Amino acid sequence: MLPDHQASRAHTRAQSRAQSRAQSRTPSRPAVHGVLRRVLHVALAAAAVALLLPAASAQGRTLEWPEIRVEAHLDAEGRLHVSERQAMLFDGAWNGGERTFNLRGGQELEIHGMLRVDDAGERLEMTEGDLGTVGNWRRTGDTTLRWRSRAPSDPPFDQALKVYVIDYTLSGVLVPADEAATYRLDHEFGFADRVGKIGTLEVELTLDPAWRPAAGTPGMDADGVYRQSWQDLAPGASPVASLVLTHQPQLAGGDPPDAVVIPLPLALQVVPYLVALALMALMTFLFFRGQRGAARWQPLPDLAGAPDRGWLDEHLFSRPAEEVGALWDRAVGPPEVTAMLARMVEEGKLESWTEEPPKKKGWFLGTPKPVLHLRLLVPRGELSLAEERLVDGLFVAGDETDTETVRRHYKSKGFDPAGKIRPSLEKKLPKRLKVPENLPPGRRWWTPALLLAAVLSWAMAWVVHGELALAALFALFPTVVAYVISLVIALQWRRRVDWPLWGAGGFIVPLFAVAGMIALFSLLLARGGIPVPGWPQIFFHVATALLPAAALASVLYRAASREKDEATLLRRRLAHARRWFAAELGRRHPTLEDAWVPYLLAFGLSSKIDDWETNWGVKSAQATTWATDTTSSSGSLAGGSSPSWTGGGGSFG
Repeated sequence: MLPDHQASRAHTRAQSRAQSRAQSRTPSRPAVHGVLRRVLHVALAAAAVALLLPAASAQGRTLEWPEIRVEAHLDAEGRLHVSERQAMLFDGAWNGGERTFNLRGGQELEIHGMLRVDDAGERLEMTEGDLGTVGNWRRTGDTTLRWRSRAPSDPPFDQALKVYVIDYTLSGVLVPADEAATYRLDHEFGFADRVGKIGTLEVELTLDPAWRPAAGTPGMDADGVYRQSWQDLAPGASPVASLVLTHQPQLAGGDPPDAVVIPLPLALQVVPYLVALALMALMTFLFFRGQRGAARWQPLPDLAGAPDRGWLDEHLFSRPAEEVGALWDRAVGPPEVTAMLARMVEEGKLESWTEEPPKKKGWFLGTPKPVLHLRLLVPRGELSLAEERLVDGLFVAGDETDTETVRRHYKSKGFDPAGKIRPSLEKKLPKRLKVPENLPPGRRWWTPALLLAAVLSWAMAWVVHGELALAALFALFPTVVAYVISLVIALQWRRRVDWPLWGAGGFIVPLFAVAGMIALFSLLLARGGIPVPGWPQIFFHVATALLPAAALASVLYRAASREKDEATLLRRRLAHARRWFAAELGRRHPTLEDAWVPYLLAFGLSSKIDDWETNWGVKSAQATTWATDTTSSSGSLAGGSSPSWTGGGGSFG
């Protein structure tokens, strides 16, 4: 506390400095009488003021603390009651003061009120309320206290000395030490977040009889009072008072201190993550066991080598090409449309040819694509329902059409050729091969159950402390990112029965990696100090541990096959034929026939055909796509009776 005579001398010095400044600002007689010079000087002065005003306003505002005196008392429960007296020296257009508290893990702040000490030394109570009123204070955040000292209409401070007293209580300032019933106090009685220096910081700390300081503690006097003093503390500097205290429960009613930060044991923090990882491992095991039961990896002797003509006739050529494509990948899209058109050309229902368009002049117009023409050779009544719907969509003006006509016709409304044939193809699929719900009934409830448990744990963390719940939200973003990536791969893996067993790692490993990362980060965060220590942290750990587990349960459920064994075996045989076709297209002299082109197109191997023609085949016209890039042609389809492969003879591709 500043003595009264020191405060009086400081006030007198401030008044004398203000008078000398006022005298120094007394205007002198102008030395220049010319009008032009006067205008010039005024203009130069205005420019100088405009340039220097920001710097002057920043440099003309200072704030210092000649003295801060702290009187604190540690009660039997471990709460620190503080009366902090700040002597502040304002100079410039300051609105008031601000005190920032450095709250660490588990600490809570309660502000009881503020006092203002006038020049006569009388203490006047300040009001908690709107900061627009001089003399009011308000807590503007968890760690910030502000108060109003000057109205905006008042003149700036001129070395004005203001004295304030803040009364507050801190809990959670003690943490357990290595020995039993021993605690450590490492407290910052000043505050580093300030703009000016502190001339003198004095701390006086008294202890409840329930606390006994360690022998030889620096600053502890014979009466058990801790006193320390620091001088000339620069902005950003704030000394820490360190004490080791032993709790004497017999002097505190036999109870342990309530306001002490008791961290959750590491073993209990690890348990939720170990349980979640074990649960994820169990779900993965059940998933692979179920897929083996779905005949995905059962050995098939007839898939050991290259298929012969009899095998192809039985498992492949017994169905139309577009139906084979729909069975293989469980989808109806551009390959099925192209395969159907190629088959119709093969059967003599359509005729196709290409024409080169006239070249356009210009650097940026690019190379024009060939125009594919189609002509209908049979009455529409002789076509199947799927063929007729596709023909009606493509032949928009009579019995002839081409890519440019279709593109212009559907320019404003779009065109989906696959949608024309999808309903008919799906009806043609054998009923025994359609996808049933072939999973254990309880499997579908794993994801909502785990997700509900995670949400409830997060809600309990929110009830205990909002910052604890906010800390748990950090696990949401990496989990969602890994979930989206894994789900995309899982859906492809489920559809592609030709993918190997290890391909499942593409959607399982990312979620296990995210689970490990979240566990490690959560444990480090808890060790570094989450806002709430002790048993409530368990809600934080359970919520963050269950999020990746729920994501994995959802991904495995989506990746699991729903097919019967017969459907899976059929698709595996089709996949075997596709692999053989693709391998043959990589050879100069493949063991293929031109009549098989529709099936190659149904398997999505059109790019392989183009590569073969580019490397070894006849240089036919460049392929041209339809408006939706679903069908294309580079010539007419060769007859099915040809025993050799010519790349389709410039086939419809």
